[in-house]
Amino acid sequence: MRIAIATASNEGYYASLQALLSSIEGVGQWSETVSIHILDVGLSVEQRESLLKTGHHLIQPGWDVDISAWKGVPEWFKAMSARPFLPQYITQADLILWLDADIWVQDLDMLYDFVRAARQGQLAVCLELERTYANVFLKNASREIYHDNLSRYYGPEVANRLIHFPLINCGAFALMREHPLWKQWQTTMSGAIKKYCSNFLEQTALNMTVYTQNIQPHFLPARHNWMACHAQPLWDESRGIYVEPNLPHDKIGLMHLACGLWKRDDLSIESLQGNRLKGPLRAFRRQ
Repeated sequence: MRIAIATASNEGYYASLQALLSSIEGVGQWSETVSIHILDVGLSVEQRESLLKTGHHLIQPGWDVDISAWKGVPEWFKAMSARPFLPQYITQADLILWLDADIWVQDLDMLYDFVRAARQGQLAVCLELERTYANVFLKNASREIYHDNLSRYYGPEVANRLIHFPLINCGAFALMREHPLWKQWQTTMSGAIKKYCSNFLEQTALNMTVYTQNIQPHFLPARHNWMACHAQPLWDESRGIYVEPNLPHDKIGLMHLACGLWKRDDLSIESLQGNRLKGPLRAFRRQ
């Protein structure tokens, strides 16, 4: 089984990319052959050279969808538009595991769960649904933004129906390279971009595809792709790890620092022991 771990970065995300790459050191211990592929969506020359020296594969994605109707679409948008087309860029792999560059991995075993689920022939992915998430209780604008994107891409009738299904987050997922979902996702997204262009293009298209094509994903627990923008985790000082905020305070496997949290070094972080710490959500130690 040949596994490709894929992500994307530009110059601004490079520090976050480095944190991700550092956190997945050790994936080579998996029994399968593992390679790391990075979509270059605006890296500097020095950054490219550094990544190549460390043995990573760089990919220069094209515009896989027609953006001619929109002016000023930035190069980094390819991190979204190229995602359903990954099998065309990564041909020497049986399974593709995608990780956003604003994710870092605290537990490699949980990362491997994506591989195990995808090998069963399903999309391995997480929902933005957890008992402590703010979006579940409409305490942030996440669901409103999602509904607005659904409406613009697919019309209000579809939006009013799909908003009742939990949002699938495509920041971390795994899928066999030959799975038919890739083509379905491509078709859905290629049609959607003609109507609207937003940073949620590929995720909205994935949700549309899954929920209208009778696809049954393998949903992993929220701790496998913890959306820190919806619920800040607790820091367990005794173990030096992040855990879920509510009992039984299970260990978080993948920390997703979306909504700009990847560049925040001034967060107020509560510890499991009742202390208040200040800093980033990037520190990690594996057990």
